[in-house]
Amino acid sequence: MGTRFADVWGPVEENSSENRAYARYRGLLNDVAMKTANPQNGHGVFLRTCGPCHAMYGEGGNIGPDLTGSNRANLEYLLANVLNPNADVPDAYKMVVVTTRDGRTFSGNVVSETDQQLTLRIVGRDSAAIRKSDIQSRETTAMSMMPTGLFDSLMDREVIDLVAYLRSAVKTP
Repeated sequence: MGTRFADVWGPVEENSSENRAYARYRGLLNDVAMKTANPQNGHGVFLRTCGPCHAMYGEGGNIGPDLTGSNRANLEYLLANVLNPNADVPDAYKMVVVTTRDGRTFSGNVVSETDQQLTLRIVGRDSAAIRKSDIQSRETTAMSMMPTGLFDSLMDREVIDLVAYLRSAVKTP
C-alpha cells in the first residue's frame, strides 16, 4: 500500500486569509447590523466603489455585469463575488491584455470584434478600438477585472450600508 499524500506533504490547507475574510464579513453583516443599515448611504458607497464598473437600477458603468437582476439578496452570493471575484469569471468579463506593435498596452474586456478591429472596454477610460494589424500580442486571462479586497478600503459602517443597498429589492433614492 502506498504512502498517503498528507503523510508525505502534510495537510492541504485552505486559503486561510480568504476564510478569515469570509468569517469577518459574515460576523459584521449579521441581522442586528443589517437592521441598523442605511441603504441611502449604501447607494453613495455603491456609486463610488462599484458604480464605475457595475450598473444597478439603471445607473453606473458597463464594464462589469449589471447587478440589478443578480442574486444580491443572498449574502453568501455577495460575499463570494466580492471577496473572490476570480473564482468564476464569465468569458465576457475576463481581462484581455493587448500589446500593440508600437508598445502600448491595453487591459479590458471585449466589447466587439471584427476581422479588422478589436474594441475593449477599459476602466476609467473610453473604449479603445484597436486595428488587429497593430496587435503584437493578445492574452485572455482567467482573472476578473474586479479587484480583490474591495471591502478592505471601506469602514465597517460603509460595508454594512453598501450591502444593505445591494440587497435592496427596489432602488434607493
